[in-house]
Amino acid sequence: MEERFRPLTFHGLILRSKLVTLLVRGVCYSESQSSASQPRLSYAEMAEDYPRYPDIHDLDLTLLNPRMIVDVTPYMNPSPFTVSPNSSVSQVFNLFRTMGLRHLPVVNAVGEIVGIITRHNLTYEFLQARLRQHYQTL
Repeated sequence: MEERFRPLTFHGLILRSKLVTLLVRGVCYSESQSSASQPRLSYAEMAEDYPRYPDIHDLDLTLLNPRMIVDVTPYMNPSPFTVSPNSSVSQVFNLFRTMGLRHLPVVNAVGEIVGIITRHNLTYEFLQARLRQHYQTL
């Protein structure tokens, strides 16, 4: 399979606030360097803006160098909750309620990302609309 069409393998999640902090502080490295050259932020530096992290919509992406790479590995959760494509709505709903989740990755048996479920996907209105769509296609 051609490299650019290979499915993405799931490695973890990073909080939006952490990603924004990394981007605002310019934590990145050049494609000609190894990821070890990327500066590392301490916990105190990552939490410096708490509880008022910059909003991701306020980032001016034109100021970022598109040739630079951000290694998010040290800042991500490598084992967040995930569900399989065959998980029931009740299982997913219970995970959201009991764990206070906002996003839930859907990962197949070989670790490929096949989707993401958000809180919006579990609203009554969204589920009703999906059921109507399903029955119209039958």
